[in-house]
Amino acid sequence: MKKFLSILSLIAVLSACVGRNSEQEQPIRYLSRSLTDTTFVGYHCLADYSPEDLHSAVAVIGDFDCCRELTSVFIAADFFDNINGCANPDELHDFAGEVIAPVFDLANAPYKGFIVAGNQDALRETAVAMAVASLGKKAYSNMYEASMGAVKSGSKVLVIASPYLCAYGYEDICGLFHTAPPVISAVDRMFLSALDGLEGDSAVLLSPREDIEAGIYRKVWNRLSAEYEGLKDYREFALRDEGLRESFLSLLDTCLVQNRSLKRLMYVPSDELDYDGFVELLEEIRNSPGIEMEKYRSVLDPDFRFVDANREAVKATYRMLRERNLFTHRIAYPEIQAFVTVPANGIPLESNDFGGRIAQQFKYNHSADASVEVFRTIALSRLYMPEKEYNLVEKLSEPVLLNVYRLTGEKY
Repeated sequence: MKKFLSILSLIAVLSACVGRNSEQEQPIRYLSRSLTDTTFVGYHCLADYSPEDLHSAVAVIGDFDCCRELTSVFIAADFFDNINGCANPDELHDFAGEVIAPVFDLANAPYKGFIVAGNQDALRETAVAMAVASLGKKAYSNMYEASMGAVKSGSKVLVIASPYLCAYGYEDICGLFHTAPPVISAVDRMFLSALDGLEGDSAVLLSPREDIEAGIYRKVWNRLSAEYEGLKDYREFALRDEGLRESFLSLLDTCLVQNRSLKRLMYVPSDELDYDGFVELLEEIRNSPGIEMEKYRSVLDPDFRFVDANREAVKATYRMLRERNLFTHRIAYPEIQAFVTVPANGIPLESNDFGGRIAQQFKYNHSADASVEVFRTIALSRLYMPEKEYNLVEKLSEPVLLNVYRLTGEKY
């Protein structure tokens, strides 16, 4: 009887997701098969999905760099008072006792290749396949296993880290759920935080040129503007090769020439764009004497602030867990349970290192009809990730002490 009701529920979800997608982007086949096809691997992943399981994980999906950057914010987050939920740090981990489960997508990234090949549907399929694998409580233990024999935590929230997946996977992933999808898009949260109630066009997105040219941010904004009436527009500014400092000062020079003020600067964190770097630069501009910095101060609105996509996604996740009463309430440091994507057995490879690298000609041009298992999501081990990246993930697993400077007098 329980299985019968589950099937009925999945069919209802399918009907809902068809209505949620636009006419231009009909539901992809991987989504529909995961919801209704009992012979499909995605169906079996979803069969034991439990949306109210407090001990399920917060899943983070995307390419390696985006997942690592966002996961690092989760494990050190202290934006809220954990007693009353107010936006006031209390020197306690916001996600104490929670499991953060990043899925480092080595098999399919970099995602721009899908855009260049005009195969956006395959990118959408990639996003849904990672989401489905995250939701279930079973997993493959290696790339050759015939059936899912490993047990893992399910997921109570899915957080999309990569801007490419935010643009080409968010709606499809939401289609997995009948109502109130537990899905957070980092780029969506960035736009909504920066543009809600903003006057004029005083918000700018700073991003690598290739991502701007791929149109991923404009695609997300177009979707949001259709949903949120009156959402203000924004401008895009390409990151310069010289890095954060020169890019920001160049942007301020442009604002001076155009006689514009700057009220919000949005960005998705990376090695070049990091929150601490922005804070230090802003402090220099506001406190340094001289005419040069004075002219830059004249451009910055009194209410100017940086809007970091990852910090906004983490805050939105906290609010969602609190509103739905999904916190574990365990007394422990946030825990990392990392996963990695690897090519499925039989997929054409261009390298056999670390589980193999999918041949680009196949990766970016395969048909998105869910007829072939392209990759698998498995528990992270040294076998499936280069040493440099693996060590970075291992560092994420170390407990993070909050406010170390106050406690020890030494900067962290």
